[in-house]
Amino acid sequence: EFNERLKKVRLERGYTQKTMYTFLNISPNGYASWEQGRTEPDIATLKKLCKILNVSADYLIGLEDKPPARKILRAGVLLNRFAFQQFAPERGA
Repeated sequence: EFNERLKKVRLERGYTQKTMYTFLNISPNGYASWEQGRTEPDIATLKKLCKILNVSADYLIGLEDKPPARKILRAGVLLNRFAFQQFAPERGA
């Protein structure tokens, strides 16, 4: 269930897997394994996912069935900039 919700919200936000693993500074295979349901992120990474995707952890892990609000999806450009500034690895690091 987590893997399906993660992929669904990522696609609704217009993010690619590459965008996500870049924001999170993890390997492509690491991120893909979450969407394929082979593994799940740790708590610290789950928090980052929630901030990037602007969604609750309860929704992602299946404790809450209410999907993310549609009005949040309209702020894609601002969210992209916020997420990139907050989570992208620093240049030269």
